[in-house]
Amino acid sequence: MEDPRERLTTSVSDAELERRWSAAREVMREYKIDYLLMRNDETFLGGYVRWFSDFPANHSYPFTVIFPSTRA
Repeated sequence: MEDPRERLTTSVSDAELERRWSAAREVMREYKIDYLLMRNDETFLGGYVRWFSDFPANHSYPFTVIFPSTRA
């Protein structure tokens, strides 16, 4: 039987997510980009979805993130 602890992932802190989002928005303003669109369906690779949201795509189920250049 699989050990459930092997499936746990470590979370990124809120401060780190805010830092990532601020850096992305700064570059988006520089290049006049309104939105970033990211899609992932693979847990093992992580990708931009995980980097921007800290949520992995699981079991080949597509996960999409729409990231605006300004906060709502």
